[in-house]
Amino acid sequence: MSRTAELPSLWSTAAALASGTALALGLAWAVTGLDGDGDSRPQASPGDVFSSPYAEEPQPDQVRLELPWRHLDVAVAAAQPELPDISGAPADVAPPEGGSFVRVDLTSPTDQVPFVGIRRPLATQVEVSVRADGVDHPLSDRPGGFRLDPETAWSNATGTRWVAVDGAPTDVELVVTVDGEEQVVGSDGAADLGRAAQLADLPAATSLQDEPEIDCGRSRRADSSDLELEDYSRETACTVTRVLRVPYVDGLGWAPRGREYVAVLLTLDRTVDVERTDDESWSSATTLSARLGGEEPLAGPVDVNDLNSGTLAIQDPDDPQMFVFEVDEGTNPDLAAALDIEAVPSDPFATGRETLRLVWDVEGGRLS
Repeated sequence: MSRTAELPSLWSTAAALASGTALALGLAWAVTGLDGDGDSRPQASPGDVFSSPYAEEPQPDQVRLELPWRHLDVAVAAAQPELPDISGAPADVAPPEGGSFVRVDLTSPTDQVPFVGIRRPLATQVEVSVRADGVDHPLSDRPGGFRLDPETAWSNATGTRWVAVDGAPTDVELVVTVDGEEQVVGSDGAADLGRAAQLADLPAATSLQDEPEIDCGRSRRADSSDLELEDYSRETACTVTRVLRVPYVDGLGWAPRGREYVAVLLTLDRTVDVERTDDESWSSATTLSARLGGEEPLAGPVDVNDLNSGTLAIQDPDDPQMFVFEVDEGTNPDLAAALDIEAVPSDPFATGRETLRLVWDVEGGRLS
């Protein structure tokens, strides 16, 4: 092995640091001498990923792609025979024999897309690949590649990468796949977002704070129990604090064609208690439920504060409960909310159980 092949490579060092793994330099490549000019640089293998040892100017005309939780600006360039020079000197990593390199830029603006999930940990899978003449080179599971998922901090997740490929491909594309749905960008800037184009129509997450809340109106009793509620519980108000229509929900995936998800957040303005009767006290537990257009939710009730604990720590003092429904695109079914109060005597030796129910009806047009 030549002395040159043993020297640390600035390109390989950057790739190892970007991946956060203690890889031995040169492990990702077959170190072979190239014939002809006697080039003894370490030689890349197809699929190897490299990070530049210095900041590179972004490629012009980046294309906007969509993740379920944020926008993504990307660009992919035509294949190049060599990695860029380092301070005027040739790159110290050679391409695969007869191969080349493809540059990929990936950046993320600060504005976020409203993101709906039904449980933690979040489950959305995102794959990033370079497709060169029909051959995919994954970047999501390679040292130094891109790892994009809603549970991972975005530090060092974006930037510029170079991918080694076979030959000199003329058809070069970047493919971002979200749970099976592809978004494809070509080196000529042409893009096909597929179903993810629907994510671009969502409002900015910050704008949701300005949306007015919806009063459910007065409740009515819908039970046969003789028990009554305490005075302060009889005027319990229900509020729809947020309605969001999305094509994708973490934990459910993409809505079927022609359908969409509707996430409804409900809150109650006070606790509900059953009053004493004949000197007997009662304890109670409540359960909030909802139907949209007469249909049960696909998920819910989900405690939003529990869901947002951790990396998405946005806590709401009103303790909202979320329900996720599936409806035909563009329809506005009526919402029916119900609060079941399960009452049992406080005396541990007493028997009996009563169920009280408060219900609210909200016209679908008010939820649009």
